[in-house]
Amino acid sequence: MKYSYYIFLLFAIIATNSCKEDEPIPAYIKIDSIDLSTDVNTEGWDTENIKDAWVYIDSELQGVYELPAEFPVLHEGTSEISIGPGVFLNGISATRTPYTFYQFSQSTVNLIPENTTTLTPTVTYFPNLNFPWIEDFEGAGFTLTPTAASDTIMTQIFSGTDTNVAYGTGAAYIALDTVNDFFEAESDDKYMLPQNNTPVFLELDYKSTIPFTVGVFAYQNTYTDQVPIVVVNSKDEWNKIYIELAFTLSDFPNANEFSFFIGTFLSSGLTEGEVYIDNIKVVYSN
Repeated sequence: MKYSYYIFLLFAIIATNSCKEDEPIPAYIKIDSIDLSTDVNTEGWDTENIKDAWVYIDSELQGVYELPAEFPVLHEGTSEISIGPGVFLNGISATRTPYTFYQFSQSTVNLIPENTTTLTPTVTYFPNLNFPWIEDFEGAGFTLTPTAASDTIMTQIFSGTDTNVAYGTGAAYIALDTVNDFFEAESDDKYMLPQNNTPVFLELDYKSTIPFTVGVFAYQNTYTDQVPIVVVNSKDEWNKIYIELAFTLSDFPNANEFSFFIGTFLSSGLTEGEVYIDNIKVVYSN
């Protein structure tokens, strides 16, 4: 019996070592961030809020990784890696998705087991997109006008005199107090936009001490609907939001044109509120 026990133990050790030898050894990929490159004249500033990397290796989904990320992969040798930039739709973390207007980053790398490959992807917008409205508050004046309901105005601030400007030389500023406690402004132009659930987005950068609303006016033959789309929560630091418009636009098949509005008010108990806005873009594909 004693010899049988040792023989069994010997076979168990050999089997265990054999299993360990058969286990694949992963390589590692590290991605700290994904950058955006734009043509400022036609696509606006290169601000982005890319949260995730959607990683494909040799055309197969490896996984979705919150940035910064380092993760193992069971691939070895020359590999084609595609990285999709993921964002939060309407600023909601539960709606993570690759941004439909950013191209995937493509690279060919040599993956080596136990080694870490660091990738620094840069993405661009797809070519031939439409940017019917870009407002970066860089020039003299801007393309938003207070509505008749508004009791205060939007002003333009500049980096030479205001440290709150984060991009370029200009931004927009809204100040509310107990006397002037409601603001609403509409885009100067109206736009014919795709419907039938065609992807359309409004991007904007902001920071604020109070929430504000972004929505559309849907102009129809005999009347106009004002439609709030998203309430943007306050943020101490500059942030970017990607606002999905497709479903709202498609709800108004008889609308001839759409304009955009930004609005906010001072809640009870507050004595002041501030909102900063920059780099507004409306984007859709042909």
